[in-house]
Amino acid sequence: MEDKTEKVGRYISSDVKVQLPKHDADVTLFLPNGEPVLIQWRLDGPSLDVCFATEYNVHAFQGDDLKPADRVFDSDQHVRNAKQLMASLPESVLGK
Repeated sequence: MEDKTEKVGRYISSDVKVQLPKHDADVTLFLPNGEPVLIQWRLDGPSLDVCFATEYNVHAFQGDDLKPADRVFDSDQHVRNAKQLMASLPESVLGK
């Protein structure tokens, strides 16, 4: 794991890099309030799952322009061809 932290103006920004192994693995991230976010890396598929302890609104985007991602199949409303995923989190995750 590599961690690069820098101060930009009045903000602190961190860039943490994790190299996933060549076998199934679970990586747990902790939000500032202590809530876990589980990242599941599975070779079968392969797939990358993000599991929250609480339900949140999740958005799928085509890319950096934040255009909604297109559906892949008309029969599967939840399947999107996305380059970016975003979960809208409440301010309580900041642990203030």
